[in-house]
Amino acid sequence: MKKASCQHCISVMRTVWLKLSIFAPKKLYGGRTVNRSEIPHYAYTWPLAGIVETPNQLMIKDDIINFGAFKWQVLDIKNSKALIITEGITELRWYNDHFVDVTWAECELRKYLNNEFYNTFNQDEKAKIAAVTNCNPDNPWFKTKGGTDTIDSIFLLSLEEVCKYFGDSIETLLNKGNQKWLIDDENNQKRQARYNGEYHWWRLRSPGYYGRTSASINSRGNVYVRGNGVYGRPKDGGGVRPALWLKLE
Repeated sequence: MKKASCQHCISVMRTVWLKLSIFAPKKLYGGRTVNRSEIPHYAYTWPLAGIVETPNQLMIKDDIINFGAFKWQVLDIKNSKALIITEGITELRWYNDHFVDVTWAECELRKYLNNEFYNTFNQDEKAKIAAVTNCNPDNPWFKTKGGTDTIDSIFLLSLEEVCKYFGDSIETLLNKGNQKWLIDDENNQKRQARYNGEYHWWRLRSPGYYGRTSASINSRGNVYVRGNGVYGRPKDGGGVRPALWLKLE
């Protein structure tokens, strides 16, 4: 009987569902005490990764949740949706299939994420993924064109988003000053990601120094505004950390 109960808990964690809950002024979960002032008026619960005994816990920014086959970090919660990004790098893949000028709107990586990767989710999971309009600004340091706005179900973060959600490096991004190629600040560690247990660089959707590069985060967590080649260089395609907006109602 105990084994069956445990299996039931695990099954619940893998189920994509959500419940609107009302909480007392303080709520202890995941080893933390959360004050009412720290959470939105509508507090959503979700299976937090690694918690089997109490599968539904209050979701706040930076929590790690289960969705589909991956663990995801919560970056933002607003308008009944949560912006989430995979906790680690899911794979290595080129931004494009040729070394040519290309923007996010036309690149092969965007096509892959919104087709092959999107289709790894089942129908219930797909119903929880919101298609959103993404703005694609020009590179703020080198003025490389970012291209047209896109409608995406799955996407990569932009330079602006990674600087906003992993600490607060927006002012550093908007004011190049004496910085040459990258942002090296107190938020480096927050931006690091692992692939097969080792820190590895990962791609952003924003353009880099010129049209044949895309911005990235290097293995040390620096925001590499100059970027890496879209194809052929360096030796691997770069890490992919898919992001999406998850419907909470």
